[in-house]
Formats: sequence, C-alpha cells, structure tokens
Amino acid sequence: MFQSHRYCETFSALVREYWSELKAFTTTDRFEPNGVIFSVGDPPDAMHLIESGRVKVSQLSGEGEEKIIGIYEKGDVIGEVCLCKRGPRENQAVALEPATVASFRVNELLRLVQSKPEMVFNLLMIFCARVVECQEQVASLAFDEVRERLVKEMLRLSDLRVGESKRGPVQLPVRLTHQELASLVNTTRDNVTRIMNEFRKNGLVDYGREGILIFPERLENYLRKPHA
Repeated sequence: MFQSHRYCETFSALVREYWSELKAFTTTDRFEPNGVIFSVGDPPDAMHLIESGRVKVSQLSGEGEEKIIGIYEKGDVIGEVCLCKRGPRENQAVALEPATVASFRVNELLRLVQSKPEMVFNLLMIFCARVVECQEQVASLAFDEVRERLVKEMLRLSDLRVGESKRGPVQLPVRLTHQELASLVNTTRDNVTRIMNEFRKNGLVDYGREGILIFPERLENYLRKPHA
C-alpha cells in the first residue's frame, strides 16, 4: 500500500519544482471525513496529489459492495489512471480524515509533460509501483489465509519507516471499522471481528474507542510461524 510512496514523493518534489507552470491548471480542495474526491462514473479528467490526510480508493460491485484497493497518504498520487484511459472512472476516492488534495487537469498536465521528459520518468515509476502493488494483492488473495492477509494489511497501515523500533505498540494512524478491514482483505465483517478478538486474546493487537493498537514484532513473528 505504501510501496509506491517513495515514487510519489519524487513526483511531489517535481510538482514543487514546476509549480509556477502547474498552478494555472491546478485546484486545491479541502475534504472532511467521508468527503468524495472522485466517484465511480466520473470522467477521468484529473489526477490528484494528497497534501495532507489519508484517502481510501475503492472499487464497488454492481450491488454496491466495496473492495478497498488502497489507503493513501500525504505525498501520494491517486486517480492516475486518467493518463491511460478515457472512459468513466471505475473506482472512487473518499477521505478517511480531514484531507487537502491538489487536482491537476490531465489534458494540461499531458501538454506540460511533453516538454518535461523528467516528469515522464517519474510518472512511469508511479505506474510501475502500482502494478507491483496489484500483483502483490492478487498473490495474497490467491495464497494467503485470511489471518495472514489481515496481519499484512495492519503492518502496512502501521506506517513504520525503515529503522524504527518494532518492539512497542503502534497505534494505526487511520481509524478503520471492521467492515473496512474486511473490505481490504476480501472477507466478511463477522470474520474480521472473530479474528481480531482472537488476535487481542493472544496479545497481537488491542483496540477500542481510540482505534487499533498493534504489536508489529509479534505480528511479524506470527507470519513466520506455520499455520494450519
């Protein structure tokens, strides 16, 4: 989920470098929790840079069931499919917390990119990283048991950086319901609740009104052990 972040940070730096040229076709909006940045069926006419807050991108079934594709944060780019496709959007982006998002009109961005080849490289890196993320999601759905998928998602969401201590408890930086966790790992809310209760009993997580507290080292040890 955060694997593309370093490429998005590079793109963010590029945006700052060329801000004088970009600002003419850029709008910045503030979204409250549950605010919709783009919806299924919207024209793919802009890509978006998250300046603050966290945003979930989801796919919806014909019956309205949600599958969360990813949760993105400050410095990440979303809606980048607009550079590849001209049909209506097939996913939606919703703020999980107060968020500020800069939106770039795609037609103008493409004109600028033609004269700035270094931007092409950075956009390509974002697309490559997103392809890797999709491949990892498909592999996890195919081979991992639900508990393992849930552990991996919570570790990704913990937002630990390289070199940070993993011994102590870590509060997940974004509050998610059991239904949203279920959507992330493609299972039911009841199943997530049962597994989370099991994890809490075994000292892997704790949760309450303040959100979810995880113990990263214990969760990583759980992944290393064989499970029936």
